[in-house]
Amino acid sequence: MDTIMEAMRKKLIILIFLLIISVIIPAAGYIFFGPVGGSNQSTIFVVPQKTGSFDVPKSLLAQKLIRNDSAFHFLLMTFAKNSEIKPGGYRLDPTMASWQILSKLIGKPDLFWVEISYCPRKEQIGEKLKGILGWDQGELDKWNNCEQVVPPNGP
Repeated sequence: MDTIMEAMRKKLIILIFLLIISVIIPAAGYIFFGPVGGSNQSTIFVVPQKTGSFDVPKSLLAQKLIRNDSAFHFLLMTFAKNSEIKPGGYRLDPTMASWQILSKLIGKPDLFWVEISYCPRKEQIGEKLKGILGWDQGELDKWNNCEQVVPPNGP
């Protein structure tokens, strides 16, 4: 009789342990990696051109886009270690979970940095944009052949 009770006690302890784990892990995941708020207000997160001392997790936390910078750093080092966060602007919102923000940041930026330091021709600007935006020759031709419409009364 004692062996049956001991076996049932072990099964009960295992069941309670599994129940606790099944509640704690999702709760911890939500606490550390869940969305910050319920607002659908989109925010532009800017990664500067010179990213030498730029700390992505701390900047995301400062803009209230993630819950925990250490947890985001863990995600970054675990799942995107060999990926690059390119300079530019990313449209993010507080309803995005940390893993959604991470996948957005290691993808293509929504806004790009373009630096033009002289007075180039339209075609030269088009060549620069082709490289940055990944245009094909058709899109470049469309840019080069686009004409500015000037109103009859002047600009």
